[in-house]
Amino acid sequence: MRLFAGIPLDDDARAYVAAAVDRLVITGVRARWIRPQNWHVTLAFLGDVDAARLPAVVDAFRTAAVRCEPFALRLSAVGAFPNERRPRVLWVGARDQPAGFVAAAALLRGAFAALGFGFDDEAVAHVTVGRADGRAHLDAPPLEGACECQVMRLALFESVRNAAGTHYVEREVVAMRNA
Repeated sequence: MRLFAGIPLDDDARAYVAAAVDRLVITGVRARWIRPQNWHVTLAFLGDVDAARLPAVVDAFRTAAVRCEPFALRLSAVGAFPNERRPRVLWVGARDQPAGFVAAAALLRGAFAALGFGFDDEAVAHVTVGRADGRAHLDAPPLEGACECQVMRLALFESVRNAAGTHYVEREVVAMRNA
């Protein structure tokens, strides 16, 4: 199974991200758009995990997630990875990484690293909304205002593939400390 830990979006965040995607589409950005039900913010991507390891992964997730403090995540920008000159991944996210996000990512990644998982890149607070071929420069439109989400729970997601495509299932959800 393919697993990752992340932040489920609330209704306000989903509406904000949908409006941002609409602006990208209207300005002619060409991409394979991610289905809205799959929108989330990733904290730690584990990749393919043998089912026999699932109990240890769930235990590590629970233990770390309950130690995380709730925080505010302010969505206010559109961008691309690796950059806007060669966009491959289009995202809506935070201009600055909130301290609570950085701390939650570190706690989760530390718990998963103890199980042998590795992480090559730094966690960045963003929602992937599309995938592009990297050939056309992204001229991202400015977003109207911002959306501040209160992050009170974390989820361990499974990426499930079937004939209809890929969808993400929340396998485990944990309320954060003092939530």
